[in-house]
Amino acid sequence: MNPVLEIDGVRKTFPLAKGKLEVLGGVSQKIEAGSFISIVGASGCGKSTLLRIISGLETATEGQVRFHGKPVTEPTIEIGMIFQESRLFPWLTVKENIRFGIFKPSPRDDELVREHMELVGLSDFADALPKQISGGMQQRVSIARTLINCPEILLLDEPFGALDALTRIQMQKEILRIWQAQKATMLLVTHDVDEAIFLSDRIIVLSNRPGRVKKCIPVELSRPRDRNSASFIAVRREIYQEFFQNSDLKVEYYI
Repeated sequence: MNPVLEIDGVRKTFPLAKGKLEVLGGVSQKIEAGSFISIVGASGCGKSTLLRIISGLETATEGQVRFHGKPVTEPTIEIGMIFQESRLFPWLTVKENIRFGIFKPSPRDDELVREHMELVGLSDFADALPKQISGGMQQRVSIARTLINCPEILLLDEPFGALDALTRIQMQKEILRIWQAQKATMLLVTHDVDEAIFLSDRIIVLSNRPGRVKKCIPVELSRPRDRNSASFIAVRREIYQEFFQNSDLKVEYYI
């Protein structure tokens, strides 16, 4: 099976007043259609930059990203992206914010908006303004607005980072349900190791800056996953060992 996405030797360097900053040091991966992949690593290792390059919002200094064999050179509706902030228009209602995401208007727009409000569980809040709903609901609106164009790949850049712990766990369950319903390929950037294990088929661990692929860890656990199971804890331990390898810091707790 041909991969839906190929990341081939991607490097990214940003110019500074004096010298330059190398953020990505040559990342290569092949992503299969319908898979759920998480990218973890220390702050500043280039995780979000990699997603922006995949989306076409940023260009690589070297290397290439290919979608179905064709280079990604600019944003496309086939690759959707969700950010940490919901980025909703505060003066538009839930349904209006979702409708705004439609790339090509059609006679089915009203139906599509209704379907996607139902998908994210917001049918009862169609006429609410963003300030009248919770942070988790706002992210659901953002997800629906992105999904309404039926992207083949969905990029998620710390989408639950600003939410409280309980809402975050609920949103993890929601995005898993949506992934299973939509059959899209999902790439998630997260600092939350448990979130990555709970959601993913495979976890890509990046090294410290400049980010390189340190290890790819398959998560071969049946769903739904129990965060307290021995197998879940074993994957968590393996990831943390990668984080602290060749470090003076000793891992005392895998939390």
